[in-house]
Amino acid sequence: MFIRYCVLVSALAALATLAVARQSSSSCPDKKASQVPAEIKLSEATHTCGIGFVVFGVGGGIFGEECPETKITTPAHQTCQGEENAGTACVPEGDMAVTVRDCSCGGLVIPVIQVGIPTTCECDPPVNAGTVEDFKTVVCVSTHGYSTR
Repeated sequence: MFIRYCVLVSALAALATLAVARQSSSSCPDKKASQVPAEIKLSEATHTCGIGFVVFGVGGGIFGEECPETKITTPAHQTCQGEENAGTACVPEGDMAVTVRDCSCGGLVIPVIQVGIPTTCECDPPVNAGTVEDFKTVVCVSTHGYSTR
């Protein structure tokens, strides 16, 4: 008798789980992904690149282009901000790389001894500084959850 009771309780629990899963997969949140534009954040610390002198790394431009020490680039991506859109859902799509570049004055400067005239702002190639999560809008399908269209 006890074993039959346990089997019955287990079967009812499994049916309840299936019913909840089916209900949640068939309901559509009616939301869409929201576009977030790309952002380039420049450090507040800058160097002036232009007319001037650098001798053994000391000095710099008197006037000219401002060169930030770092540039952080966050790519355009999408987030779920609850924007209404009938028949769609906002779902994760993956991560996108956030990059950082170190910049300094260059131009007519001898690299090893740092002597010359710093005419331009030059930045190193971008390196990975982390990630930002990206989302997308998918069409809801009433019987199978979400479509990947």
